[in-house]
Amino acid sequence: MHIYVIGTVLAVLFAKFAMNVKPYPSLKKSYYIWAVLSFLPLFLISALRYDVGTDYLYVYDPFFHAINAGENEFSEIGFNLINRITYLIVDDSALMFAVVAFLTLLFTFLAYYQQSVNVSYSILIFVISTIYFNSMNQIRQNLAMAIFLYAMKYIRRREPIKYYLWILLAFSMHTSSVLFVPLYFVYNLKVNVKAHFILMLGVFATLPFMQVLIRVLISLTPYAWYLNSMYSTSGFSYVQFAYTLMLLVMLYFCYLNSKDTEDKDYNFMLYMHLFALIFVTYSAVIPQSNRLMISMTVIQPLIVPKALLRIEEKNRRIVVFVIFLMLFGFKVFHDICIQGWYDVLPYQTIFSR
Repeated sequence: MHIYVIGTVLAVLFAKFAMNVKPYPSLKKSYYIWAVLSFLPLFLISALRYDVGTDYLYVYDPFFHAINAGENEFSEIGFNLINRITYLIVDDSALMFAVVAFLTLLFTFLAYYQQSVNVSYSILIFVISTIYFNSMNQIRQNLAMAIFLYAMKYIRRREPIKYYLWILLAFSMHTSSVLFVPLYFVYNLKVNVKAHFILMLGVFATLPFMQVLIRVLISLTPYAWYLNSMYSTSGFSYVQFAYTLMLLVMLYFCYLNSKDTEDKDYNFMLYMHLFALIFVTYSAVIPQSNRLMISMTVIQPLIVPKALLRIEEKNRRIVVFVIFLMLFGFKVFHDICIQGWYDVLPYQTIFSR
């Protein structure tokens, strides 16, 4: 675990240095140097790993060779293209993993530097929320999520053509990106906490009906095979539900502790986290709903720093900051150390093969 701690500390510190010099035009070069240095630790850890991540040898390494042998491929043409291009350079999936790690971290860090109110904090949340660790497992979906995160700026600017072109690219990496299509129209919605509470009550009340309806709908799609596979069992986790709910409650608390109800960025990301809670709730009756939830939680490193700024009183802000850290600390300890999810421990490099 120490390799991840060291990488995170370096990334956070270098990002802090970058933001300290950003206001000074004469130090523009230093800003870019520190920004790149903040990117390198987590990128190198991800790029140089070997058999780290559940899907490393189980899915992606076999597919790498199958795609280039013409025996099998993913349904996403963009990700297949990455495999074919890297295969032309070297017949080793390690390069493909490194390229995907580079693209995922590049889009992620660009999003943080362009959109976050506190880049260092965003990078910290990126790791301790386990989004970083999951990016070494479900690499297609996480690359798509990173592209969406980068493209969020076009939602804010109300530039639909640019936004949907990037989402099209994300869709070519993972089909779950279809979830990002309607989000463009969510941006102007105002938060209504009471209405959200009633919505969640409705979600709970309709679970049995939705189980039947959505399973019928899934049976009509290319993912019908899920229903008769090992993935058809419920993936509901009381811990995941409680964690998602408590985090949403904290985000509502920060929303209500500020008079600024017109912050469209915050409102938009709050809606995304509400959707995450709905998806994790549906995981009790619908297979693989957690995969949908993951797509919505990608905004956590952006919304949490923004939430803290809504707390005007200093001591209260410190308390909220500690609560957030405790929630994320529990998350990373539970997922990585107790459950062993993502298979990121022990860490080993391609040089140890």
